[in-house]
Amino acid sequence: MVAVPQVEAARFASRFRNRRFAGLYLLLLLAGLLVFPGCVGTAAQLMYVLFGHKSKPEFDEFKGKRVAVVTISNETAFGPETVSELLSRAISMHFVKNIKKVDVISQSQIASWMDQNGFGEPDPMALGKGVNADYVMLVNISDYSIYDGKTLYKGSCNYKTDVYNIKENGRLVFSQGPLDFTFPRDGRPAIESSEEKFQAFYLTRLSERIARSFYEYDLTEDAALDAQLMP
Repeated sequence: MVAVPQVEAARFASRFRNRRFAGLYLLLLLAGLLVFPGCVGTAAQLMYVLFGHKSKPEFDEFKGKRVAVVTISNETAFGPETVSELLSRAISMHFVKNIKKVDVISQSQIASWMDQNGFGEPDPMALGKGVNADYVMLVNISDYSIYDGKTLYKGSCNYKTDVYNIKENGRLVFSQGPLDFTFPRDGRPAIESSEEKFQAFYLTRLSERIARSFYEYDLTEDAALDAQLMP
């Protein structure tokens, strides 16, 4: 068997400015490896280095669309609420980073509409028309907490995600949950961070968990997620 180092494949791929030709070359290289006995493991490892273990999105219709992200909690009915706003902003940032040509409507525009039309859970069709959205994504969170007793921080909540297609008269096109998200698994001593920093830390992880249903992500990220330390 002829050994083909992973770095060699990457070096050859970088030579070709034509991506389609480079992709074809890599596929032929992998096919060649599979011909030789004992090379299946090498081919699998090479494919991981080049492409990773990607999970397909559960809903893949946001590309090139105007999307309104709204988070609702038990406190939202009384007016603007920090946790809901922070979570909506974080989810929006993940969308902008990972979904091509998505146009995420600003939280200030959504807040302005809700200020005029009432807080609490909005009517998706009315909100969508009001902010000129193609889709309205409603995230409902409940049982939110960042404490486990008096000495540990541990974030937990239940969340449910619904997506409505405004161009189809507000039809519900995607629904997920309610699901529980607890993080980190073993908690963090309260003396190691402030409440504000831990809440930002937890909401960042929660926003990743919610947002990744709408774009590809590397499955290996989950393996290291709970080991990550607070800033």
